[in-house]
Amino acid sequence: MGDTLLWIGYRYRFIGEFFGGFLAADPTLWYRPLAQRTVVSVLYPLAGLNPIPYRVVSFILFFACTIAVFVVTDRLTRSRRSAWLATLFFAPHVTHAFATYDSAFVPELVFTLFYVCAVIAWISWLRERKRSAWIASAALFAGSLLSKETAVALPFTLLAVWFFFPREKRPPVRSLLPHFAILGCYLILAIGYFHIRTVDLQQLITQPGTAGHPGYQLVLGKNVVDCTKIAFSWAFGISRGQPGQWPPVWPWMVDALKVIRVLICVAALFALLTPRRRFVLIGVAWFLITAGPTLPLLDHFLPYYLFGPMVGFSIAVGVALDWAFEWFSKYSRPLAYAMCATLIGLVAFINAGAARRVSESHFLLGGSAANAENGMNDIRARYPDLPKGATLVIFDEESLSMPWDQAFGAVYKLAYRDESILTEYSSRGIETTAEDLNAGRAFAFKAAGGHLADITPYAKQRPDLLLPHAPEADYRLELSKSSVRADGDSYVMTFPGLKKSNDVTLNVLRARDGIVEDPYPVKLDDRGQVEIRVGSETKLGAYTFVAVQKPGETGWVTVSGSIRVLQ
Repeated sequence: MGDTLLWIGYRYRFIGEFFGGFLAADPTLWYRPLAQRTVVSVLYPLAGLNPIPYRVVSFILFFACTIAVFVVTDRLTRSRRSAWLATLFFAPHVTHAFATYDSAFVPELVFTLFYVCAVIAWISWLRERKRSAWIASAALFAGSLLSKETAVALPFTLLAVWFFFPREKRPPVRSLLPHFAILGCYLILAIGYFHIRTVDLQQLITQPGTAGHPGYQLVLGKNVVDCTKIAFSWAFGISRGQPGQWPPVWPWMVDALKVIRVLICVAALFALLTPRRRFVLIGVAWFLITAGPTLPLLDHFLPYYLFGPMVGFSIAVGVALDWAFEWFSKYSRPLAYAMCATLIGLVAFINAGAARRVSESHFLLGGSAANAENGMNDIRARYPDLPKGATLVIFDEESLSMPWDQAFGAVYKLAYRDESILTEYSSRGIETTAEDLNAGRAFAFKAAGGHLADITPYAKQRPDLLLPHAPEADYRLELSKSSVRADGDSYVMTFPGLKKSNDVTLNVLRARDGIVEDPYPVKLDDRGQVEIRVGSETKLGAYTFVAVQKPGETGWVTVSGSIRVLQ
């Protein structure tokens, strides 16, 4: 997917660059020297763009996190059954489809692994006063911070564990001082010196409710409440917010998850009336605290941000279900087993199916990967070799996510193993000239239907295709037929983006058998359609629609469509 391609492009070329990564923010203004580029830097020279090795590493890290969930629940609750229930709830969760999809998410996995292990060491310190565990917890916290910024929540999670621990077993709260000292040093380094995502101390002082770079802007407002509601829905596997995310195959699945949510909440309420309450509260606190750094993100709260928080949520669920198991066991132990198996099994079944669909088609995952792979294969099939310094001009009006999906052209540098290749997208501005096209230094492509079509010959004939046009223009073309006969037949041209528009006239540019003809006007009705009649005077051949233009404008908007006129 797009971010993984980007990080492969930014990979470390030699070991010195890896160590240098600890002394500066990375090219995208994050500070994740331990995890962000390490895996891709090691694997790319060996595996290239084959995704399987990268995903094997992600699975190994995910499996380690799953084991850590079992261990932390077991050490915290001293209940093997709670640990199993928590782990079985955690492992198949739908949001993990994001965190395990590709190497761009390695920081999520590594930071969570360090985070959970730091809590395990902290629990050992609380229970057994092992100084080595206390030191290990602080060291693991440092490792978590060097993997992802969200780890800043860890000292507060440890504070919650300490607060809900039996009072007689708690050491003085000052034992957390090393963790908060590490946090302070990290914030000074990351914000005060590196200015990650352009956040600086002065901005935090002058704009305390708003900070950060557009796209990763932290805003303390109603959005925090909205994101918290979404987080709790996602925690139960229920899709909510931001177009769909993982719509269910059958409506009953959502109803089933909502019923399960009610049952788990009821069990948790009853567990709060028992000594188990502190574990339920620790789990909920873990969930909210760990999600806390991402909840203020304005319009950018994404499902994989719940990977670390879901550990705490799963602990709370495991403890609640353990209470339910014991309550049912009073009447029938087989019934208790059947209840837990049915609930966990149903959640796993629904989540696993949703995760599979998400991996295949979500715009952050399979949708992005397919856009990059199709583009790479289309261009390589047409041009197995490109000259040094070649420029690829991609008209992406119908696929505005393409620049990100293709890591702004990094996929082509990687595919051809040539760093000199440049890629320009019409949505971001074109600097290529007609001279570049005619000299064979530049090649033009139209993005449509998830693929790229070579339109270099048309761009050479009409260099004004390179001129800028209104970025919001939506002129996607649909044709009612693929062929017509030159005997009074007809076909319909439809521009879905121009529906409900009155008196729209467009100049149409098309080519017959590869030769671009003079443009001609068409007038659309309020459905964005026009019927074109084909008479005997129409020449036979293959007609390719190249671009459209509103009268009076200089820029052309490329389109994709073709029709053959037969005898």
